Amino acid sequence: MIKQTTCLVLLLLLFYSGVSAQNIIAPQTLNSGGGSNDDPSSYYRYEWSIGEAAVIQTFTSPTLTVTAGVLQPGTNTGVINNSNHWGTEEIKLFPNPVVTELEISILSKQSGKVNMMLYDAAGKLVGIKQFDYYGIGQITKWNFSQYSVGHYVLKVTLDAATGSIGKTGAFKIEKLTN
Repeated sequence: MIKQTTCLVLLLLLFYSGVSAQNIIAPQTLNSGGGSNDDPSSYYRYEWSIGEAAVIQTFTSPTLTVTAGVLQPGTNTGVINNSNHWGTEEIKLFPNPVVTELEISILSKQSGKVNMMLYDAAGKLVGIKQFDYYGIGQITKWNFSQYSVGHYVLKVTLDAATGSIGKTGAFKIEKLTN
């Protein structure tokens, strides 16, 4: 009798925990095989899975939606930072130190014209890049093979469009030999 009561209580607890797990408000994804890179120092994101079907099919109930098929990775569409300085998640420079090519990744919700000015160690302006930024993320490449070995400062400003906040920041870049 005690054994049956214990089993019944455990079964009810198991059932209750399963029911409460379905009351999650945010959409969730369950993948039985695969993974993703969640490296915070990288602005590249990729996901993979094992055994997913090529056809997408969705099953829904009042508390659960199940989609089988191709992965649709989450994307970061930008960071909202109301400061007039670049946040650490809004701009990334890679690789630093640089040998031949520097990638500047901007991921901010603000929009406007981006001005990049490169200064050498003596403070002399040695390069300029300008482009329109629409607040959806962009990676720009800068060829450093023409510059000599040494330290540089990259000043990046965003002249804000209407309704956006301007940004500014200076970043130390080290150029290594080819």
